[in-house]
Amino acid sequence: MALTITDTRITSDDTRHTATYDPTAAGGVGAWTVSWLPDVVLDRDAAITAMTVAAQISRAHVLRPPWPTLDARAHELGLSGAEATYRVLTAAPTPAAPGAALLPPEVQIALDHLLAVARRPTGGGRRAANFLLAWWNATDNGGFDLTDLWELDHTNRAAVLHVFQHVATVQRYPDAYGYGAAFEALWQQWRADDPASRERTDG
Repeated sequence: MALTITDTRITSDDTRHTATYDPTAAGGVGAWTVSWLPDVVLDRDAAITAMTVAAQISRAHVLRPPWPTLDARAHELGLSGAEATYRVLTAAPTPAAPGAALLPPEVQIALDHLLAVARRPTGGGRRAANFLLAWWNATDNGGFDLTDLWELDHTNRAAVLHVFQHVATVQRYPDAYGYGAAFEALWQQWRADDPASRERTDG
C-alpha cells in the first residue's frame, strides 16, 4: 500500500483518489485537498493519512476485511471508519480513463488493482497480466490458465473473480471502458518481446 509523494501530489496504486497541493489555497498559505474530501482543507500529514485511508478502503473492498487501523486513521480526519468508507467509495475519484465510470465501483476498483499488480515484475504480476490480456485478446495474447488462481493471494484472486464475473455478464472488452491505453502498455510490458505473441498478432 505504498504512496507516491511529491511536493504537489500524492497517489497510490491501490486507489484512483489523489491528493493535490495548492500553494494559493488557505489565503496564500497553501493547503492540500483530497479527491474524496474535496471541501476539506488539509495539511500534508492529514493528506497522507487521507490517501492511506483511501488505499486501505479500496483494497478492503476487493473482498478483504478492513484492517483494524481504519477507524483510528479515519478518526484523525474527524470521521468514523464507516463514514470514510462511504465517502471513498461514492466520491468521484480522479478519472483513470475516459469511459471508466461505466464500470460498477467494485469492478473498477478490482480492475485498477489488477492493473497495478500486473505492472510488477513478479509471479503475481505475470498471472494478473495473463488474465487481463486474455480478456483483451485471448487469440493473440494466449489464454488464462485457471490453475494460476491457486497461486494468487486472497486479494488478487478476489479481484480476478470480480472482473471475471463482470466480463462474463456484460460481454464487453476493456477498450469499451476507456482502458485501451492501459492494456496496450501491459502488452508492451509482457508480450512485445514474446515471439509467439508477435507471430499471433502479425499473422
